[in-house]
Amino acid sequence: LHSNVNIYVPNLAQNISYIESKDEELLMRASGSWYAENVLETLNQPEVTAENFQNQDSNYPGQLTEGRKEFFTLYATRDDSKVKKIWSKDGVSRPTFTSFHHLVLPVWFGDEDPDDPDSQMLASRIKLVLDKNKEYYKKMSFDTVDLTWEILEQTQFPSLNSRTAKLDDSKEKMREHTRSLGYEFGDGSYDGLMLLYNLAKKGDHSFSGGLANVNADDPFLWMSHALYDPDTGPNIDFGVTRHEFGHNVGHPHHRAMRYERLGVKMYDGFDMMSGGNFYDISHLHVASKWFFNWIPDSSIVMMQPEGGTEWCPKCKSSGTFNIKTFDKYEAPPQNGDIFGIHIPIHGERGNTIWSYWLQYRSGVHGRAAIGLSVHFSRFVLGSTFGGMYDQLNYDVYGDTATTFDSFVLPGTCYIIEPALMLIERGLAAEQSGEQVIPRVCVESLNKGNDITVSVTFLDSSYLNPGDAHHSVQCNTSGKKVKEIFTESPLLYHL
Repeated sequence: LHSNVNIYVPNLAQNISYIESKDEELLMRASGSWYAENVLETLNQPEVTAENFQNQDSNYPGQLTEGRKEFFTLYATRDDSKVKKIWSKDGVSRPTFTSFHHLVLPVWFGDEDPDDPDSQMLASRIKLVLDKNKEYYKKMSFDTVDLTWEILEQTQFPSLNSRTAKLDDSKEKMREHTRSLGYEFGDGSYDGLMLLYNLAKKGDHSFSGGLANVNADDPFLWMSHALYDPDTGPNIDFGVTRHEFGHNVGHPHHRAMRYERLGVKMYDGFDMMSGGNFYDISHLHVASKWFFNWIPDSSIVMMQPEGGTEWCPKCKSSGTFNIKTFDKYEAPPQNGDIFGIHIPIHGERGNTIWSYWLQYRSGVHGRAAIGLSVHFSRFVLGSTFGGMYDQLNYDVYGDTATTFDSFVLPGTCYIIEPALMLIERGLAAEQSGEQVIPRVCVESLNKGNDITVSVTFLDSSYLNPGDAHHSVQCNTSGKKVKEIFTESPLLYHL
């Protein structure tokens, strides 16, 4: 395990973003109890408005970087691959993810005994778990998506040994079997496949839980019939099933940004794709719901420092907004509601867009309802579900061992500095990140229902261009293993 300690030579300030109290009585660094008399001057940097954007420094002579222009070019194509029958189109609004049909096949491998009662999978039990998933996704989508299944009769793969069979082997065998029953992928008879297996003693199928491909053209799930459901007995697991289907529809595991810098891929713990799967309500993020059109464009505010431009006519440069919680089934989007704030940053590679998202979550036993969530995200556009969506949670109070204090609290402000992952993309991404520095303040909170925030932008001088950047890499014992001087002007964020 390695961590990076980054130091700015001119003021010896640790390299972590600021939190500030609204009344400016207390200024605290995000990485511990660090106080300074001169921080106020740093935080009071000029804000960028549509009027003064033309007067920014020479690095940005009144125009968007090429990376930000690329964002909007790609953003316009975000629905182009949403063509399969799982998407509904009315000719007016964007395509909506409304249906998905699985074929479900319980199997024995060649070294299993089909007459052994312990190896038999009961369709009636499996259906109970699948029906719970159907209801969960129905509520998560505000009654929009309908998941259906056909459970096929359990069959044996005589040529496959449970200990030696690879995942691709069982996948291909299931495809062969379903074709023999008259199902052909692409003919509209099904949208994805789910294979249920008894736990092997070793090998690929000894995995207890589930596996799935992400935003693939051939959605596939492997589920172990090895967990104990309190309502049904031995079965597949409800939480695992909803999580694995979350992979199918385009989501890898979501993580907390603080721990990325420490070389640890730690979940943030607040949604079903990031370690929050044990909560009753741990919905996919607001960005995903918007992408699937479960939340309409009208409920998302887009913002950029310049305000409205030819690239984004509806973008706002500043404002105060009341954001509704996005994970409450009984409070679906209504006319005039705001469910999230989307701040574009950068586009690249002909398919990838990077953004900041601001959202308010009420589920996960209320642990996320104490403040505003800040996320750094990307969509890699294309394929069955329109794109792969990944995000990292900004751990706002990054000085603790928990992510339960990841939120911007009422009466405080937070400056969102460019994420290290963005800077590592190269100079073009670095320039885009320098141009978009949001300052977010939480004005008030109606806990569990909505949060009121104000958003402005700081100009690039906040990042102290020209300061030498001193990077010292240490291991956990504190021994220095690398030391680098660069001229980067950026404060790499946790």
